[in-house]
Amino acid sequence: MSLFYQRLDETGDGSGNDNMNIDGSSAPIIFKIKPGIDESLKIARIIVYVEDSGTFDAEKWGNGITMSNGIEFKLKQNGIPVNKLGFNIKSSGDMAGICHDLNHQAFGTGNEFVTFRLTFTKAGRYVRLSGAEGDEMQCIINDDLSGLVKMHIIAQGFYA
Repeated sequence: MSLFYQRLDETGDGSGNDNMNIDGSSAPIIFKIKPGIDESLKIARIIVYVEDSGTFDAEKWGNGITMSNGIEFKLKQNGIPVNKLGFNIKSSGDMAGICHDLNHQAFGTGNEFVTFRLTFTKAGRYVRLSGAEGDEMQCIINDDLSGLVKMHIIAQGFYA
């Protein structure tokens, strides 16, 4: 088994735009992991990285973005979007409540950043994605996050 590390991006194969500091307020933008047709993945965890200027606020996203729709995490199985991951994030506090693992860094100069780690295996199992079945892990941006410096999500696991 080979290890798998890939940022969610707009194409799902690692070749598309992976910076989620975009405006999805007028039309949602989907970032995803989509295995190749002959690949299967077992995703153990995701790590969310948010970098912004200023001080982070637990009731907002980054240093002050108010989200009305939020960031959705979904699975697409057998070509059909399903809400098995079932969470919608509207603030840093929401994300910390789901992930528990949070790391906030403010070094005194430069931008602050936060990382959130959500480990699916600690909840009992891997998220399995089959390319032959058209499976995807999706992060849907439904608000304007263009004020962020950076936002990335990396999936970690292995080829099954």
